[in-house]
This record gives sequence, C-alpha cells and structure tokens, in this order.
Amino acid sequence: MRQRAQAIIIRDRAMLFAYGIVSSDNELRHSFIGGGIEQGESPEEAVLRELREEAHIDGRIIFKFNCEIAENHHTFLIHIGNQSCRLGTDPEEEHLALEERNLKDLIWILFEDRHLFTSIDKEYIERLIEECKEREYYPEWIVDI
Repeated sequence: MRQRAQAIIIRDRAMLFAYGIVSSDNELRHSFIGGGIEQGESPEEAVLRELREEAHIDGRIIFKFNCEIAENHHTFLIHIGNQSCRLGTDPEEEHLALEERNLKDLIWILFEDRHLFTSIDKEYIERLIEECKEREYYPEWIVDI
C-alpha cells in the first residue's frame, strides 16, 4: 500500500479540509489535504508539496504525529499563518476531465460546527490533542477544539 502524507491545519477556530470525491465509494466528502508520497520523497517533503499543489500555500511543520491512526499514513500539524488558500490541482488525477477530478473545493469547518466532523475527523482530533499534550504544546485553540 502506498504511503500517504496529510496535513492538519487549524486557524481561527476552524480546520482546513479538501473536499471532493473519495475514490472508494464515489461520494463527495472532506478529507485532510494530502496525498501519496513519491519515490525518493520524505513524508515531510510530500506534505508540503501537497499543500502547494492542492491549496497554493506554503506550510511550516509544527510536528509529525508519533502515533498514527491509519496504517501507511504520516500526519502533520501544519502552520500556514494568514495565507489565503485557493483550490489547486491533484496531479495524480490530471488524466481526468476537470469535473471528474477528486478535488472540488477547500473548506474550513469551524469547531462550533462539530456535527460536520466525521468519525475519522474526531479520531484525529483526539489524537491531535494527545500529541500536543505529549509535547507540552498548548496553542490557543487547544481549549476550543
């Protein structure tokens, strides 16, 4: 199974997600920005490349999760400052017509809209809180999440 790198991005009491078709079931859903790690690329390089490709932003890695939820995943907490995100492309899907590509939009889900988080989102949020505590890293949003 291919290795995947993904980014958790939090700003203004909200989390950033890519929105599009999930290939396994053809449903429109949100997921963390990320993708496959290319040959010779580190997970750190991959997650930063995916941010540039899918959201046209540069990120700074705060930390990589020590304990992953999904096998073959590398999850990173990423800081993007006040950059504006805009929909990019998913080069892995460039062979498809624009309307058929997986990535449809970028969305921010507010913490107060918890009902929009999926069960996997909630698992990652719980893991994120644990990872922050293990590192004694307490950003201002930790009490709100």
